[in-house]
Amino acid sequence: MSDRDRMAPVADRAPDDDDPQWERANQAWQLWIDVAGRDLPADGRRAMLRVLRVKRSEREALLAALPGIVRKGARVDLEAPTARLREAGIPCRLVRRPDAGRPATLPPASRRPREPETERADATGTHPTDPPNPAPVPDD
Repeated sequence: MSDRDRMAPVADRAPDDDDPQWERANQAWQLWIDVAGRDLPADGRRAMLRVLRVKRSEREALLAALPGIVRKGARVDLEAPTARLREAGIPCRLVRRPDAGRPATLPPASRRPREPETERADATGTHPTDPPNPAPVPDD
């Protein structure tokens, strides 16, 4: 492995089969809960909120978003919460993100290089800062 490969940013490297560092950087896995929040019994809801360590202010938003993705990250980080949710009787699964590992086609807008602003000539072929043409002199 060359120094350049070793020094490459995590997100720019190709994914290995079990590389938690790469999976964390790219949030390659999703924890998906398969039941609506309103359909969970009260004790199941409490267990889910405890396992996911949800803040009080975020509870309603999380319950409203179900069924759906509740966490993203590396598989090794999401396996324990998945097992605890299943023990509590909450149907859930780990799903690999379909676009994980693919390079983005364009960088985010904040990282795109700005195009240089050039002053263009108008339709008459003159530059906006050129002095105006003098009045034409009539031929005798």
